[in-house]
Amino acid sequence: MTHGSPRAGAPTETSCSWIPGALAARCATWPTTTFAVGSPADADVDAYVGAARTWDYFLQRHGRHGIHDDGTGPRLFTDVGPPDGEFFAQYDPECGCMLPGPAAGGKAAWNATDVVAHEMTHGITGMTAGLDLNGEAGGLHESTSDILATLVEFSANSGKDRPDYTIGEGVGDGDEPNHQIGRISNEFFYQLAVGSGQSTWGKARRAAEHRR
Repeated sequence: MTHGSPRAGAPTETSCSWIPGALAARCATWPTTTFAVGSPADADVDAYVGAARTWDYFLQRHGRHGIHDDGTGPRLFTDVGPPDGEFFAQYDPECGCMLPGPAAGGKAAWNATDVVAHEMTHGITGMTAGLDLNGEAGGLHESTSDILATLVEFSANSGKDRPDYTIGEGVGDGDEPNHQIGRISNEFFYQLAVGSGQSTWGKARRAAEHRR
């Protein structure tokens, strides 16, 4: 796993070169001072721990050795994006890397285990099912990431970030069309997991929503 651009001053051409296409040009305009809640090192460690938990879940539960199933670790660049919260988090298939964004507006950085697991699952879905990122296929892409990220969080069972059925709580919302379509299968997963009645997390509510 790799750390992204420098922490101080403007990013150099080299530090942006791993970002494909037009995004590379935007990278050169982004400041790289401390964005995360706490120290930059904390943000890095949280994201790397999330990736390690995701790796362990897929290996132990599904026998998969990483995104490409070849034992190669994921590429992970932390605090990518401007400090206004415009970037969010994503998996980029062109560079084969996860790009969790910085903290913004007093909210948490995009480095929680469920967020990192969501993005890493996009890579696995792309390598296996090859789903398109738009329309109904895009909705399934998002939902698959939501569901498996939730399973990663429950598998980790961290006392610091208790398992639940929301993704990236505290950092954004889930209004993008693909996420809205994905809520249908998220609801199905939630009811399979806890039933249709009252539970610790409420009554037959939408589950594993990706809040971005």
